Amino acid sequence: MTHVHATRREFMHRAGALFVGFSLGQAKGAAAQNESPIRGLDPANLDTWIAIARDGNVSVFSGRVDLGTGTEIMLAQFAAEELDVPVGRVSVIMGDTRVTPDQGTTPASLNVIRGSQPIRIAAAQARAALMSIASEKLGIAETYLEVSEGIVHPIGRPDDGISYGALIGDRSFSITLELDGTTEEDISRGVMLKAGAPLKAAGDYRVIGQSVPRPDIPAKVAGTYEYVHNVRVPGMLHGRVVRPPALGASLVAVSETPLRDIPGARMLRRNNFLGVVAPREEDAIRAARALTPEWRTLESQTIKPLPDFDRIHDELPIQPVVADIISYDERDIAAGLAKGRHRLKARYDFPFQEHAMIGPSCAIADVRAGHATLWSGSQWPQGDRSDIAAMLGMATDDVQLIWHAGSGSYGRLACDDAAADAAVMSQIIGRPVRVQWMREDEHGWEPLSPAMTMSIEGACDENGRMTAFDYLQFSPSHSTGERGNHLAWHLIGGAPGWGRMSGAGAELWYDCEAKRGRNICRALVARNLFTLARRVSIDLCV
Repeated sequence: MTHVHATRREFMHRAGALFVGFSLGQAKGAAAQNESPIRGLDPANLDTWIAIARDGNVSVFSGRVDLGTGTEIMLAQFAAEELDVPVGRVSVIMGDTRVTPDQGTTPASLNVIRGSQPIRIAAAQARAALMSIASEKLGIAETYLEVSEGIVHPIGRPDDGISYGALIGDRSFSITLELDGTTEEDISRGVMLKAGAPLKAAGDYRVIGQSVPRPDIPAKVAGTYEYVHNVRVPGMLHGRVVRPPALGASLVAVSETPLRDIPGARMLRRNNFLGVVAPREEDAIRAARALTPEWRTLESQTIKPLPDFDRIHDELPIQPVVADIISYDERDIAAGLAKGRHRLKARYDFPFQEHAMIGPSCAIADVRAGHATLWSGSQWPQGDRSDIAAMLGMATDDVQLIWHAGSGSYGRLACDDAAADAAVMSQIIGRPVRVQWMREDEHGWEPLSPAMTMSIEGACDENGRMTAFDYLQFSPSHSTGERGNHLAWHLIGGAPGWGRMSGAGAELWYDCEAKRGRNICRALVARNLFTLARRVSIDLCV
């Protein structure tokens, strides 16, 4: 594995590819990248998304990543469909922040509708540009041309055409695409584009909807696929983090003496962050277990304790409510419930849940003067690198994150935290550091799905007409943003914020918000509606 320090244009020229585009209205120059509100490459430029090599092979650049759901082949199919090229000639480059745009987080459920949309529009725009160039070269109006497998030719005469590769030649064009929304929420969910050239009608699809073999499966079956856990960098050290006993604990003292007999082991400390590195992974594990740090916990600081974990579901409804979202008049609910002939009341408790991934979180960081390279399985490469750059005190453009698949799970993964761990240690030691979480790290410190307590009360009259329905949900609050949530950042200090804590006291914030845990909400609402319906002999499935 080597570092990629080239610019995106240099990267593509080394790969033998040129950018495709044409001008719609006022063309933007290279400075347009800095005008975009989106982090990373400018999504309003066509050549951010699509490149075609002299041999006609197509490269698609996506900020989305493949969480094992087949995103790679899906994006290749969309591009192949709009360009009219064989899907086997399309390569998808994902999650390398130096060459791929910021498309926000990668929620698997939105990858098709949001992740593919700009790829489709860019591919259709590139095809329109190539048709225009071919029309000029062949001296034939576009209405009399068609495309077959990347060759533009007169209708019915495929042997008299010209390939995409030949059309591009050594020429480079630029195009300005129109963004469809640029708010912070738009960015985190993934940038969308407004259509320019017409997209194919569903009835004309030849590639989309077909079962195409996934390119990642053979290597995964053979055991040769390169997950982030398999990445190795020359000169790399193995690292482990020595975790505090609880949130909010402060590191009082620690001695490096226990590491004297462990070959090459070093202790690394920055404020409350404590880690170890060693040339061999087993020695890093030994070193982490050998240290005996002294911590000062919240309890020892006489700070208000958190609610009893064993009674969390009884504690949630009685905690101070920070955000209370009510979409009805409570007096109407009480009156409606009183009118009901049939009433149903139930409470449901949902425990804390963890990812507990089979493959633990893992990342590598190489932080040098003026540049840092990260290898991570992050679901948001651009966002993770931006946070880590801020944590390290570096400019975002000086940090590159290269995505490699990690172990699959839902929601924000702790692999982001592993990358931050590795980055802090690499910055301290001045060498590449690989961090792989231990099982106790994963179970004790990964992001959790919060515990929730839900109360549902409904009523209907003798004819089955609903008179009232009340749903209450209580769960711990948290920052809904994507910024500043790395464990390492909070340990070294300077993170944007994490709850409301001070030296004199601490409070755990709670929300009452029906929109959180929406899938559980839907299931429980449906269950209770069906139960009420059965009481008045109504079949809701009819």
